Amino acid sequence: MFKRRATTIIILFVNQLCAQQLVNASHYFFKPAIDNPAFVSKSSNMNAMLLHHNQWVGFEGSPKAGILAIDARLKEKKIGLGAIIETDKRGISQRTGANLMYSYRLVLAKNNYLSLGLSYGMYSHRFNYSNVVMQDQDDPSAANGRQSSFVVNAGAGVAFVNKKIEAGFSIPQLFSSKAKLKALDGSNFFYKE
Repeated sequence: MFKRRATTIIILFVNQLCAQQLVNASHYFFKPAIDNPAFVSKSSNMNAMLLHHNQWVGFEGSPKAGILAIDARLKEKKIGLGAIIETDKRGISQRTGANLMYSYRLVLAKNNYLSLGLSYGMYSHRFNYSNVVMQDQDDPSAANGRQSSFVVNAGAGVAFVNKKIEAGFSIPQLFSSKAKLKALDGSNFFYKE
């Protein structure tokens, strides 16, 4: 009974759902700054990580992702700086970009600190419509050829760390960005991220 009521409430009150198109990284434990800039320079050393993810090997258009992340702590170990270069290819779309990250560490007590982080990045979205098989070749709303668009992204995060626990909250995309593209008839359409 409860499941039916919950489903009914969700259907009645939710009129639009959106999802983020971010790189699918499963190594959050090793490099949490990928999703939360507050974790930049978690350790006192310079850190680097290279990640390659190839899903559904052997299938045409299968998802592929790559991430290069580097960070270090500066200025009496309170300021962290980092950069991430990433690429994500799924079917006809490819997203490539770079993120710069900044974090500031507030020491609360010995081995307890609160970290605040910000990130800013630029991304290129490329679409290769020449690989699309269409039933109606004269559809004026369809796109063709290769198209690209640049978008910006910003993120923020907070993290609490001590010897026993690490907890964080982040918003990796503070605002929605739209990649502006052209249809065959010359009209604009948008790929919303």
